[in-house]
Amino acid sequence: MDIDLDLDDLDLGDRVKDFLTHKLKEIKSYNVTIEEKIKLREQHLSDLYRTENDSKKKLDCQISLKWKKCVNRKYAICYKIQNTNNRPLIHVKPFLCWTSSKPLTYQTFIYDVKSKVEECTRNNCLNIGGGLVKTNSINSEGYVVVVIDVPSYLDCLEYTISGKFSINSDGTDSLLDVPDERITCENVAHGEILNAPLLTGDVDGVLSVIVTSIRTDLVFVFPSDWYTSLENTFEIHCSMTNLNIPNSCKTYFLASFDNVLLAVHAQSSETQSKNAVFITVYSNSNQVLFSLLHHLHRQVPGAIIIPEEIFEAYEIKSSVTSADVAELLGKFEKSIAKELKMADILIRAEGKDSRELRRNLVDSERDTDSLYLKICELYNFTKN
Repeated sequence: MDIDLDLDDLDLGDRVKDFLTHKLKEIKSYNVTIEEKIKLREQHLSDLYRTENDSKKKLDCQISLKWKKCVNRKYAICYKIQNTNNRPLIHVKPFLCWTSSKPLTYQTFIYDVKSKVEECTRNNCLNIGGGLVKTNSINSEGYVVVVIDVPSYLDCLEYTISGKFSINSDGTDSLLDVPDERITCENVAHGEILNAPLLTGDVDGVLSVIVTSIRTDLVFVFPSDWYTSLENTFEIHCSMTNLNIPNSCKTYFLASFDNVLLAVHAQSSETQSKNAVFITVYSNSNQVLFSLLHHLHRQVPGAIIIPEEIFEAYEIKSSVTSADVAELLGKFEKSIAKELKMADILIRAEGKDSRELRRNLVDSERDTDSLYLKICELYNFTKN
């Protein structure tokens, strides 16, 4: 900022003029210093911005619509992401809206497409089949599946869904446009988006059922005299269809009603009970789940189907015998006798011996308490 002021035109005394002249020179000098600093900072920021832009690599991704299906009164819309970067895509999150006056509520599921799927166990399995693995990141190719409820179409006969994907790659966040997608009332009955290909072993069809269903983990306990294989039990006796999904660690069976899907992991029979197998049921409601359970009970008389979370208690209960209870009671009586004997000796002991006996008595009391809890647990199981 330039300051141009002629003090000679002012009617002031010499001393005042000298003082003001000196101050004016100081201000001009200070302004020059400030201007130089501002220019230096502008240049520095410009260099930083240029350096940052040069170091950034453009996020090269393509987003396209893979498929959409109408299953269980829900739309499953699958977007395919092609990642040509050498860096994985993480924190993929859609921000979507639609042309309805009501807010759009949706669920999101992310899957990576792998050429080779690693071995897994039942407890840590994320594999769907066909190379699809549920994940939080996408390497070269992946799916983002968005699930919404089928609208009533009362205020409009079609809606357009649009938005962006927020994607992080190598610490850099990017927003990518999502192709617009129309959903209409005709879609609900249109053959191309219904789940008809499911019977042909279509992985996309299986995925659409999984993301639109309620998951229930159960244990199927076969009767002790049941010698039919697992596949024949569900296919022949229960009239279910084996979907034969490629590259899957699970066997999928489709029931003949309401798109009920039953999945059995390859390691699901590794239990203490040889006749028990872990199964996962995907259904659109509890009523449909109960219908399936009734159907399985009718076709496999004597079978027991229980929730997975209480199966451990069932195994303990089924393995309890009167001999087990008698053995625990015997150990409990001996532990109490040992504890009472130590307490009697401790009364007469003194000094170092008393300290050692007191520690032993504490250990004995702990053993007695543990045996007592086991007896109570077994008593409750056998009582019921």
